[in-house]
Amino acid sequence: MSKQLYFVRHGEIPANKEGRYAGWSDEELTGDGFIQAQKTAERLKLLGVTTLYTSIGAVIGLTPIMEPSIKELKMGPWEGKFETDIVCNFEEEWKLWNTRPAELRLPGRERLQELLDRSQKFVIRVNAGNDTCAIVGVTHVAVMRVLYLFRNNLDLNLYRTIHVPNLAILDYNEGVFI
Repeated sequence: MSKQLYFVRHGEIPANKEGRYAGWSDEELTGDGFIQAQKTAERLKLLGVTTLYTSIGAVIGLTPIMEPSIKELKMGPWEGKFETDIVCNFEEEWKLWNTRPAELRLPGRERLQELLDRSQKFVIRVNAGNDTCAIVGVTHVAVMRVLYLFRNNLDLNLYRTIHVPNLAILDYNEGVFI
């Protein structure tokens, strides 16, 4: 039986509601986020998931394996900032982020290609070293976007066009959201 690999975006956190770039900050799920996570856990059980990798907590009933390689995009000077502040203080960089995000370079901020390389190492390692049939990585919006683009042979500059709501599930083998 072949391996099935899924990625799931975490449930709602305060930064999602506030229009703030959380980056690598540790935020708890909101009440709605916890409910979302419980509903998604039921969907994952139906998919037969038996191994859970995460950069955050878990509610699926499996012991999570902490995995730093699927953490969110490191935001550098944008970390914890509201979008409105970024628009005012990083005007040119904000324009680039919204038109050609793969080309954005800021000191201390991870580039999209670096995030993809980090995430792909996880995919390769899990596929090579785990006999489990259904695996899920609970992760973040940026990881989901770059993996989707890579899996579908699309340009990383399309990053901002990919809508990934909280608790979206990416079937990595098929390259589709389910």
